[in-house]
Amino acid sequence: MKTWRLGIMAMLILLSGCAASRLSDAERLVRNERYDEAVKAYLKEIEPQIINGKAVVYYDRDVITGLGEVYWFMNKYETALKILQRVATKDPFFGKAQYLMGLCQEAKSEDRKAVEIYSRYIKIPASDPYRYVMAGRLDWLTRKLITREVQNVLSQEQTIADTPVSENSVAVLYFMSQSEDPQWAPLQKGLAEMLTTDLAQATELQVVERLRLNYLMEEMRLGVADMLDESTQARYGQLLGAKTLIKGAYMVLPDMKMTLDAGIFESNAAVFPKPSNYEGTLAKLFQMEKQLVLEIFDYFGIQISLEVRERLLQTPTDNMQAFLHYCLGLDALDRMDHKSAQRSFQKAIQIDPAFQMARDRLVPPRVWEITHNRNLVRMQHDVAQFVHSLPRGGPERLLKPEEGLITAWARLQRMGVYQGAGFLPGNETREGFSEADTKGARVLPELIGLPPDPIRQQQ
Repeated sequence: MKTWRLGIMAMLILLSGCAASRLSDAERLVRNERYDEAVKAYLKEIEPQIINGKAVVYYDRDVITGLGEVYWFMNKYETALKILQRVATKDPFFGKAQYLMGLCQEAKSEDRKAVEIYSRYIKIPASDPYRYVMAGRLDWLTRKLITREVQNVLSQEQTIADTPVSENSVAVLYFMSQSEDPQWAPLQKGLAEMLTTDLAQATELQVVERLRLNYLMEEMRLGVADMLDESTQARYGQLLGAKTLIKGAYMVLPDMKMTLDAGIFESNAAVFPKPSNYEGTLAKLFQMEKQLVLEIFDYFGIQISLEVRERLLQTPTDNMQAFLHYCLGLDALDRMDHKSAQRSFQKAIQIDPAFQMARDRLVPPRVWEITHNRNLVRMQHDVAQFVHSLPRGGPERLLKPEEGLITAWARLQRMGVYQGAGFLPGNETREGFSEADTKGARVLPELIGLPPDPIRQQQ
């Protein structure tokens, strides 16, 4: 019996080894820059098979994608795009084909088209390493485009001063924090990011990227207060390329109540409309933000579909601490501090594992390094090497935060904090947690990890 089982296992190992090395010869030829031979090697894998007197070619996405990659190395970008498009049509969530299509567009100097392709990374499964490669490259290319565009606008400011901007162009400025406690300052970027993302759901609007606003402020050495100055509003609207500006202020009070003042302003208008006021608990922040988005749509006369409305009203997280860490991550990314940003995003996910916006920002450090490269050929070689060297568990293992243990006493103390924050006695003590929610008890300390496995006595 043991011999039979060993034989089956050996056969499975052999077959898996054959499958893994099926394209190794073609890949080796590519690494050695023997592209003509590599094309022949790939084509050999999809030679027509004669079935019932007819020549049949079976679809093999790995072979076809490899073929597209070879043509990219040969600088035949149009041919590569046509080949890769076949894979993208049949397997739209196959990351490698999408990534290579983006490289083709970059090589053709079609950076905007490349950005559009790389933006699809959020639809690629988390187990696919090219999801993170696309995310890293999207960040680099977006920064490159915005830097170039903002510098160009600033150098030609006098020339374009009277150039009309699109009627449906809109930019979300950073909201002014009026809270005494500095811990709420990061909400500035988080609110702007959420509003920008939600407004982009309406295809009728041309929404200015938050990074463009951030880079303009850095180049002109402006603070949030400078951008909100009504006397310079027309100028900054012109520089951002936005006819309409969304701006305002927020305040978080010691009792965790929150006010949000937001206004819709025409950048060149002489009379400014009265801002809308929103009040509620900090836990209701996301609902206030959604209400503001719907008001902006009404202002532009945009009718959104039921599907878009349902997607729009979904809150990214119910935990304010998770959102604060997300905001800190955005700020770190703006400063190109990738390691700090990833730590913040990982903390956000530890607190709320369902926080998808934070998950979408995760990129392994090595991927960040290799995708921020001007040399496309060098980057592609590094990407291929990275993918082939991934450890068991794939890219998700590289993103797993370090786990630490805490003492039993510290754990008991933390549990006491949670219980104390979640219970406020009232007329009906059974409704204590409901009352606590309205008083801001949702803002809790960072969650701790799972308890360590119990120590079992050895028999």
